[in-house]
Amino acid sequence: MSCSKKQDVVRNETQEEIATEVVAYDKAVYKKGATIYGSNNYTRIIVGDLASPIILSSPHDGTLEPATIPDRTNPDAVTVRDTYATDLTFRIADALEDITGLRPHIIINMLRRSKMDPNRSLAEAYLTHADATKAWNDYQNAIKIARQIVVDNRGKGLYLDMHGHGHDKQRIEVAYTLSKTQLNYTDAQINGLASQSSIYAIAKTSPFAFSQLVRGDQAFGTLMANEGVPSVPSKQDPMPGSDLYFDGGYCTSTYGSEKGGTISAIQLETPWTNRSVLAVRTTAGIGIANALVSYFKMHYAIDLKK
Repeated sequence: MSCSKKQDVVRNETQEEIATEVVAYDKAVYKKGATIYGSNNYTRIIVGDLASPIILSSPHDGTLEPATIPDRTNPDAVTVRDTYATDLTFRIADALEDITGLRPHIIINMLRRSKMDPNRSLAEAYLTHADATKAWNDYQNAIKIARQIVVDNRGKGLYLDMHGHGHDKQRIEVAYTLSKTQLNYTDAQINGLASQSSIYAIAKTSPFAFSQLVRGDQAFGTLMANEGVPSVPSKQDPMPGSDLYFDGGYCTSTYGSEKGGTISAIQLETPWTNRSVLAVRTTAGIGIANALVSYFKMHYAIDLKK
């Protein structure tokens, strides 16, 4: 998978450099409907419609367990699988295509998390084999290529990183790289946090206060809850309080707009009630897709409907 002159460029770049980097890719290869695999087929990017401003990824639902790659045995290495997160990702893509006529760009990690975790920095991924490191780089490069495709064709867009959680409360945890403590702040306090968030590019051009983008009528969590997909933070469920909450990982932080650029990012930690069986994945996918259409009309002035 090629995206630049240096295959391992991600290792040496800061998040600020990645945010504004212009990535080279072969437009004859990365065309609508193409599936491009990384080394050993451990990573794949499925190119959507070039007019789509949406990128979806699933890093933690891989099932491949090659014997050549030892397990990650570091005690800090999380290895739990986000079961059916990839299928939910495809259900969102299907619904978006039905509603808008545009297929989003999709990035999938095929390796089991016990072998490789692409949602950690390279230093924190505790990789044990060159093939795992290559797959990690392939995954990062795929995101960078997808972002560049969106920038080239739409100028701005949104990247959703899809996960699954096992917390007691069955609601999507909407992550903007703001901590649980910060999300428990007052609106006035949250209004000062826009530049620390993965949706900073949206906040900079929005007529709404940042707290409204996090938990007001204009928040993505609110729009999902309006579609029957409970979410936090949202107007309906404004703060996590003392409950467990994932605030966003490496990919959301690195490829969102906190450090610059025009692509914002949101991590969606989905509960088992959104993933358990195909019927609920399909329903959740439709709800999330409808919320995305509303979000783009509201914050990007882009009407995605057919």
